[in-house]
Amino acid sequence: SFIIAAGKTINTQNNDLNLQTADLALSAAVNVGDADVYLSSSGGDIGLGDIAKDLNISAAELGYITANNLYLGNDVSGDLYVDGVAQENSQNISQTVYLQALNKDAKVRFEGDAAEFATLEVKADKGIELEANLSTYTGSLRLKSDLGQAGVGNIDAAGGVSIFSMTDLNLDSQVHNAGAVSFEANENVFVNESVNSQGDFTLIADKDGNGTGDLSFASGIEFENNENNVTLMANDLNLQTQILNANRVSLAPTDGGNIAVGLGVSDFSLDPDELALIEAAEVFIGDDSSGNISIDGLESEDVASIDLIQFNAKIGRAHV
Repeated sequence: SFIIAAGKTINTQNNDLNLQTADLALSAAVNVGDADVYLSSSGGDIGLGDIAKDLNISAAELGYITANNLYLGNDVSGDLYVDGVAQENSQNISQTVYLQALNKDAKVRFEGDAAEFATLEVKADKGIELEANLSTYTGSLRLKSDLGQAGVGNIDAAGGVSIFSMTDLNLDSQVHNAGAVSFEANENVFVNESVNSQGDFTLIADKDGNGTGDLSFASGIEFENNENNVTLMANDLNLQTQILNANRVSLAPTDGGNIAVGLGVSDFSLDPDELALIEAAEVFIGDDSSGNISIDGLESEDVASIDLIQFNAKIGRAHV
């Protein structure tokens, strides 16, 4: 075990600190200044917050660590569990917290109470399990699993979970959800792998509505909805993947902008190729806060996989 008694401190004078230990007990400050802290177990599971595992770092102990970046876990550690980390616990990590379960078949699991970090990057070999809300309050959030590229490491989200990034949100692995979930960011959202949704699915970029965040889907992936509803909102939409088997797809700008459907260009544009990728019983374009909607050059084959389209321009004197 690594123990720092009350009244004692560690100050590395801006040099990195690397700790590999079976357990940790912090009662005073660990300050590496502008350097980084690398903290890992000797092979066992790691618990961060209100959860007991082989190596335990309580939320209060996390608050004692001052560093640029914190790397928790490595390719020797087991699974990494997170339960209940508040902003006051993580605010002394000025840049990024890296939660890493890089050992073969290891996972990162968010359970219990919500977790908040300034900027967060999560990497796991076999899976990231989201059973609690997760957010960043300063920077970006990146989730990446299946590091061994064996096709078995997903981002698995429980129903009712909400994920939020203060800036960009990157979903770099396949997403599976067991109920209604939301992934939101104040800036850009990047969906870089396929989605298989077993509940209503919400993706929102530019959540704060200041016109700086787009929602982008990588090409060559699929978004399978299993007859559930999908909500896609952003400053603008870059759709390069099929949205399959949806009940209702709702598409709208977050900043009250105008919408162009077809060949035109506006604040929020849906071109014929994007609409042709949508397979749904209903598509709602615009909402109560949307501006004008223009429709130009839209042909029947562009919407052949959509049973009903509804255009909504309800704010002020907006019109279609």
